[in-house]
Amino acid sequence: MNILSAAATILLSLSHPDGIYQVGDTVKVYASLGDKTELVHSEVACEGPENRIFDYEDTQIGWVVAPQDYVQGVPCPKDFKRWWGKQLKAMRREKMEPVLREMSGVSDPDVICYELEINCIGDNPVRGYVAIPRAEREGGYPLVMYFHAAGVAGRWCRCWPEETVSMAKWGNGAICVNINAFGMENGREQEYYDALEQGLYKDYSKRASESREDYFFKNMYLRAVRALDFACTLPQWDGKRVLAYGQSQGGAQAFALAGLDKRVSAVVGIVPGGCNSAGSARKAGFDSWPYTYKSFVNSQQGQKILSYFDGCNFLANTRAKLFVEIGLMDQTCRPSAIFSALNANRASRTGGCCGEGGSGLYGPEVTVLTSPWRYHDEPKPRYWDHWRDTIYTARMQWINDYLQ
Repeated sequence: MNILSAAATILLSLSHPDGIYQVGDTVKVYASLGDKTELVHSEVACEGPENRIFDYEDTQIGWVVAPQDYVQGVPCPKDFKRWWGKQLKAMRREKMEPVLREMSGVSDPDVICYELEINCIGDNPVRGYVAIPRAEREGGYPLVMYFHAAGVAGRWCRCWPEETVSMAKWGNGAICVNINAFGMENGREQEYYDALEQGLYKDYSKRASESREDYFFKNMYLRAVRALDFACTLPQWDGKRVLAYGQSQGGAQAFALAGLDKRVSAVVGIVPGGCNSAGSARKAGFDSWPYTYKSFVNSQQGQKILSYFDGCNFLANTRAKLFVEIGLMDQTCRPSAIFSALNANRASRTGGCCGEGGSGLYGPEVTVLTSPWRYHDEPKPRYWDHWRDTIYTARMQWINDYLQ
């Protein structure tokens, strides 16, 4: 039966609402139009791990088979912790001198916001904003460390005081530290950011290097730790809870911070980047953002350097609670790469992947929500309401429960 019409808005769905299957399962795809639904595809999942995208008329849907079997492409270097320990020690040798300036133009009765700058190793300082609840609370407040998606000039990759204040109201109140990835100045004219994007930071994510010490993301991750060092000096902190939050490149920073600093107790990674990056180099051309492996002289050089910045290795070195959102049609931060990192995590190995239907893949400290309709960005308009009502709502509930 053909349920299509020229102006139809077709909605696809799966027999497993979360899009997670095991080898031997039957994958069924349904198309709905109004109150009519029909089966448009059926197949037995014969191989795994595998990520599939199915096209039907003008829409798509994705699923994954045996995601618990994805593994990172290159093992963690034996000196991973020792090398990063040296980088952190070198950074901390430079006395931290934070500068805070109250944002008089941001008026909120419950939260006070400051512009933040902290000296750091390398050419750039930490820059962003910090928002702190005005009310004193016995026991203090949790910390939220907020990191941004990739880019330089776009609104999404810059810090905004209003956004920082809003996040400081999560849970029953939190301290929010919101930093940009580069140490760019805050609140400048658009031309300033456009010039950086076309000049100093042009194609930054694709830059190769001759050594791990010179790799672009090293100082980016060190600035994240520097920001946490500062935040933990605030007397309003409860001394226990640190939630690292980020999407895409911001997810990579959140994973890195969790792997480098045991003070991070919870992580929210939304379509996180930087996972299995060394494995991408081994495959020489196919996997997940930032795709730097294409720029190295050869895959051996790429593997050697990228393995120190691989999200798989950061997640393997944290005991933080995890909330991870994965788009099953994401071709930027691919499901295969993110599942590889999850499978390297200690808590994940204890056996509850919680997609919409719940799949029981990981332990209670790991929550994974999978969206069959999500590419790298949020789902297309026809699926957006469903995503908001399920995955986005569940994410915010998880965050607020943790921060209560």
